[in-house]
Amino acid sequence: MKRQPARHYPWTVKLSAVERMNAGQSVKDIAGDLGIVNHMLLYKWMRLWNQEGERALMTRREKREADGLATRAQLEKSLPDDPDELRRLAARLLVEKHVLEHELDLVKKRGRHPGTTVEPEQDTHH
Repeated sequence: MKRQPARHYPWTVKLSAVERMNAGQSVKDIAGDLGIVNHMLLYKWMRLWNQEGERALMTRREKREADGLATRAQLEKSLPDDPDELRRLAARLLVEKHVLEHELDLVKKRGRHPGTTVEPEQDTHH
């Protein structure tokens, strides 16, 4: 017997199934309505949702899209066609990258996160 290839279900379908399960509907009925052969998949979605909420039902790509982050393809489409403009953009991004790497090194050396303050040590030896 041939095994069916794994099928991707959008997170909204997973969430709908979980909500229907929470409302008391039969798992087998929900699976049948959604065309899901292995109804055990719904139990997995329920467990993920219970442990971590809606985001646990999302793929990495769906999380990026939900967060409003552009995909690689979208970014590539937005690049300018002019070679000189591309060179300027590349130079600016290299400078920004260098600055961020430098700031990260400083944070690592200090052993603290940006935005936190270090209280001066009190002299307890009067």
